[in-house]
Amino acid sequence: MFPDGKGDPSNPALNRDVPLCGKIQHLIKFAEYIGNKWVYRFAKHPSFSYWALNMIQRSRTLQQGSLSLEQNPGESHLSIDELNEMAKSNSSSAFMSKLSRYLGNITGSSAYLYKVREDLKAIISYKEAPTIFFYIFISRYALARSIFTFS
Repeated sequence: MFPDGKGDPSNPALNRDVPLCGKIQHLIKFAEYIGNKWVYRFAKHPSFSYWALNMIQRSRTLQQGSLSLEQNPGESHLSIDELNEMAKSNSSSAFMSKLSRYLGNITGSSAYLYKVREDLKAIISYKEAPTIFFYIFISRYALARSIFTFS
C-alpha cells in the first residue's frame, strides 16, 4: 500500500500533531492523476479499510489501557525509585506478577462488558425490572391478504 514508504500514518518519523483517524481520512481522499484519470489508491484497495480499522483499534487500546500495581500492605512503603530498581533488577518476575492491566474503558473488552453488566444490575436493583413494549402494526390489506391465504 505504501510503495515508497511515504504517507504511512504509523511512521514515527512524521512529527505532526494529526491524530491517526485524520491521517487515515486523508489517505482515503488521496488521489493521483494517472493516465488521464484520477486514481484513489487507498479508497479502492480491498484490504485498506481492514488495515485502517485494525490500526485505529490497536492505537486506542494502547492509549486507553493502563497498568496498575497491586498494593500489598507489606510493600506500601516502596518508593518510585525502589519500584524502578525492582523492575530493572533480576527480581523483575516478582515485580511483573504484581502488575495488572486495566481495560475497563475499552469498548468490547471483557472488562468493559463486565462493568456494563454490573451497572445494569445496579440500575435494575435501584429501580425495578424494565418493561419492554412491542407495537406491531398490521395494515388491513396485509390482514385481508393473510385471511384469504389461510382460507
